[in-house]
Amino acid sequence: MQTVATTLCILLLSCSVAAGQTRQSQSDLGGTLTWLNLGSFDDTATGFGGRLDYHLVDLLWLDAEANVFPANDRVTGRKLEAIAGGKIGGRSRVFGLFGKVRPGAVRFGNDFVAPGTVCIAIVPTPTSYFASRRALALDYGSVIEVYPVARSIVRFDIGTTYIWYRNRASGHRTRSSNFQFTLGFSRRL
Repeated sequence: MQTVATTLCILLLSCSVAAGQTRQSQSDLGGTLTWLNLGSFDDTATGFGGRLDYHLVDLLWLDAEANVFPANDRVTGRKLEAIAGGKIGGRSRVFGLFGKVRPGAVRFGNDFVAPGTVCIAIVPTPTSYFASRRALALDYGSVIEVYPVARSIVRFDIGTTYIWYRNRASGHRTRSSNFQFTLGFSRRL
């Protein structure tokens, strides 16, 4: 968390010029193409979705995103990710730099054994060893936006998505750290 705080402070200082500008558009709406590396399962899921940003005050945006991962992989199945939180930073005429912290959830399509769970070789696997199909998530990282033409935005999100898997029987939670890269295209409204 200290790294996140340091990153946000640096972004605030480097974007102070953008804060002095006149108020920007109130919101952005666009689509996303994302890659989520589920390191615990040696799998990188590719997905797509949408994003809505709303400018609250200088340097602070409300940032909401939902992604669908349609490939039915053998372990976790199809996935749905929904996250919303804050994006802090500033914009110039040409680019923007931001830090983001967005809590949310991930929904999995298949039953699977949670990472870090020890399961003896019993076939079929007892349901008490399975993780819940719903997991809490936290996405944080950096955002770079480029403004090629008026009202258009190309966005690059680079960050870590933590996922907390919960064992169905014991309620024990296991955390997994996963790299996520998202490419977005938006329009200022």
